[in-house]
Amino acid sequence: MSAELEKKAVGDGVHPDQGPPGSSETPQEVVDQLIRSSMEAKTHAYCPYSNFRVGAALLTHDNKVFKGCNVENACYNLGVCAERNAMAKAVSEGYKSFRAIAIARSLGSKGQKEPTPRRL
Repeated sequence: MSAELEKKAVGDGVHPDQGPPGSSETPQEVVDQLIRSSMEAKTHAYCPYSNFRVGAALLTHDNKVFKGCNVENACYNLGVCAERNAMAKAVSEGYKSFRAIAIARSLGSKGQKEPTPRRL
């Protein structure tokens, strides 16, 4: 998360680990940044077989973001999904608890409009 977003969240009286007082939601600015990070991660996907790009951005409780992308292999079951890559990066640095994840994917066909991000 950018320092500007963290400052805004804290400066507005909202701790970065939570939404408005009494809420357990993540602030929308943080969610938007996480979605942008997942879309950026998607650009690094290695998918010569399916052409289906996927990116993931995983947010820790101390606002560190780990990005991952899908990596395909000619031997289908040796490919690694974006979420698993992001989680492996985070766990390898000692993180085992997370706040949120954003996942972006391509539609695979040229000319198709990308879906609008939505909060689940």
